Amino acid sequence: APAGTLTEAFAWLLAAVSIGTTAGSAVAGGLAQGAGPGAVFTFAAGAGVLAVLVTAVGSHTLGAAGRRTPAMLFDDCVPS
Repeated sequence: APAGTLTEAFAWLLAAVSIGTTAGSAVAGGLAQGAGPGAVFTFAAGAGVLAVLVTAVGSHTLGAAGRRTPAMLFDDCVPS
């Protein structure tokens, strides 16, 4: 995240995880009631594969200048 936007970046990450978890639970619940547990495991595996593919494709859009090490994340938190 660019300097000064670390809180917003984590807020977007948390929102994406929350929405994905909610949607996944809703779909899995419907599948479990309608098609049984096998369908739920297939759905979960498919979602995992999709997540890996999205990550692999999306990682190519990041340039080396935009990458930060974990130690650099805390630079924004510590007052200078």
